[in-house]
Amino acid sequence: RLHPEAKLVGVDLWEGCAKYFIQACRESGYSCEFVPSSMELCKRFPDKNFDLVLCTYALYFFSDALPEIVRILRPEGFFIATTHNVPHMPELVNIVKKLLEKRQGAPVGALPLEILFNEFSSANGLQMLSSCFRVINEKKYVNSLKITPDSLPALLNYLCFKRTKFTPRGMKVDEQFIRSDVADYFRELLTKQDSVTIEKNDTVFICRYPKQND
Repeated sequence: RLHPEAKLVGVDLWEGCAKYFIQACRESGYSCEFVPSSMELCKRFPDKNFDLVLCTYALYFFSDALPEIVRILRPEGFFIATTHNVPHMPELVNIVKKLLEKRQGAPVGALPLEILFNEFSSANGLQMLSSCFRVINEKKYVNSLKITPDSLPALLNYLCFKRTKFTPRGMKVDEQFIRSDVADYFRELLTKQDSVTIEKNDTVFICRYPKQND
């Protein structure tokens, strides 16, 4: 539990997160501040300023910010990072690649989603964090998505929203590709089986005692 007088600071590029963050803090009884900015904001904070830093499904965007996170933590502070296991959603990635290859008639390389998650994932997270923290506990969480005819629309909406992460460099993937090619592929699968399973496993790294230059 947090100290009753703890102050929470939220940082995110998307200002839309502010209302959810502030509401959650108020409902929990904590004072808070939200700043719509990138991890560059860390540079405004003094050394050894925070007891706890949380980073949830984001460190792969700015893994080079780890030294700044170490700097702003207190000597016994905690850093908790949640990230994806790789390969992430391999069944979905393989289906998208297969359909893209069929469309363009040539092999498709790594999707931006795969490239991004390789920046910080279950595979390299422990090694990266070991250079910054003295104690690291790693916890694996096994999870999966069960796609059924009823839940297929939600999956298609997700793919449309994340379309750029499933579009290889140099290719154009429009929403029609997802709502026709991808949708038809899943519908055909679901005529042969009750559901399609997509692995979506995660890892949480709980780090303590930042390696700081005193």
